[in-house]
Amino acid sequence: MASSITSPACCTIPPVAADYVPKGKMQNIGGVQCYTIGHDDCKKAIVGIFDVFGYWPSTQQGADILAAMTDTRVILPDFFAGNPLPQEVVPWDTPEKKATVDQFVANQGSPVKCRDTLLTVANALQESGVTTLGLYGLCWGSKGAIMACGKGTPFSAFVQIHPSFVDPQDANQICIPMASFTSKDEPQEILEQFYKNLHANPDIASKCITHHYPNNHHGFAGARAKLQDPENYASFRDVYKRAADFFLERLAL
Repeated sequence: MASSITSPACCTIPPVAADYVPKGKMQNIGGVQCYTIGHDDCKKAIVGIFDVFGYWPSTQQGADILAAMTDTRVILPDFFAGNPLPQEVVPWDTPEKKATVDQFVANQGSPVKCRDTLLTVANALQESGVTTLGLYGLCWGSKGAIMACGKGTPFSAFVQIHPSFVDPQDANQICIPMASFTSKDEPQEILEQFYKNLHANPDIASKCITHHYPNNHHGFAGARAKLQDPENYASFRDVYKRAADFFLERLAL
């Protein structure tokens, strides 16, 4: 599936070093190690899925911002069990690097495995007393998230940010309100068809929103965020503010 990653930036832009110190903590939820920020006893929670580079200061900073703006608990499970895609493979411009990526996506980076881990965490949260769940996914994380947004989903609202593996057919399965925030690097024709299919569902069409960041690269809100750049920093803050506003409305936080 690695060759299906729909943004060229996925294979050219590495993560960016940052000096941000995350404010959350690690907790075991349903047997999965998770970065959490916010009130442990909150009855509402938002679960996030990072990109292929796993935990990164900028990604955790995004979770911290979202928690502060919604005054709720935000959870980033460790979908890779401590083994994210090594940043050294970027750009994957050799057969050896491409083989590493293919193996990663077929194993710990499988969107299906991501979905299953996500549902395990969601079930554990519900068993602990959480009554309302939101969901967001960055880049790679958007695919596994979408796979968990169909009939019977435990989630009430979903946000995708600069998604990878975009497939218009996936939109046909989504049954909860969705926000889509995209960069200049995602394939616009595919996204337009995705939105067309999404809005064909009258139950959620009026509740879905989109926003495009034409001057920002794929990954600007995740591990590839260049927060020293004023424009990227402004868009980083803006996209998490938009996500927070969407959750505040759709989850009645």
